[in-house]
Amino acid sequence: MAIPGPASRFALSVLTHTVLMPLSESYIIPEILYEDEYFVVVNKPMGILSQEDPTGHKPIGQYVRQYLHQQSGTPLADLFVSPINRLDRPVGGIMMLAKSKEAEFKMSALFKHRLIRKRYWAITSRIPRPKQAYLKHFLRKDTSENKVTLYQSPQLNTKPTALRYSYLRSANNFHLIEVLLLTGQPHQIRAQLASVKSPIVGDRKYGSPRPNHTRNICLFAHNIAFIHPYRFVPVKIEAQPPDDPIWNLFFDAR
Repeated sequence: MAIPGPASRFALSVLTHTVLMPLSESYIIPEILYEDEYFVVVNKPMGILSQEDPTGHKPIGQYVRQYLHQQSGTPLADLFVSPINRLDRPVGGIMMLAKSKEAEFKMSALFKHRLIRKRYWAITSRIPRPKQAYLKHFLRKDTSENKVTLYQSPQLNTKPTALRYSYLRSANNFHLIEVLLLTGQPHQIRAQLASVKSPIVGDRKYGSPRPNHTRNICLFAHNIAFIHPYRFVPVKIEAQPPDDPIWNLFFDAR
């Protein structure tokens, strides 16, 4: 049976203020949004890695593996946990992890064929013009700089990149935008919103004038919807953004 995540949040607020800093190796309970025998879906805190990198800091999968070990008693070495989608380290929100190679293959195919609807919230310091639009570019990533460049027409080593965005509301000179992601390229939302002169708050890499005090950026994967690849029923999963002064301008303080 699928286990939806509890309405209340686990105590993760400390993690939202530790971005790019060495994290404690102690066990942290992830916020579980959905779980069945095939997948587990979590609300990844900003500042936690989606996958291993040279820093040696724990990725979210290690915390999920420890959680599954605590729940089932299965030895850690026998647990398969692999991320299906990925979020940049300073970005938070919905991440799905597979419990088997087969589940990973099936779910990855849905992502590859764009059969999953992914929605994000972004907070910007400027209202985009126009307030809603479809954006299409061709994106090239510079791996040495870990940064992308957008082009209006195909270029060597570029990939097509598309999204739709809508301005929602403003508070204290901050502006809430919803993004429907149509492709899944690196740094896509960050670069495309910057292309309409609306960089994400805290995102120095793509034009924000200053970092957040947490060194995270105000981008959050809040909604995902798909047809379950084993049960063939609709699944919709939602997550709430972190308890943070900027996010709390738009969402009730928790």
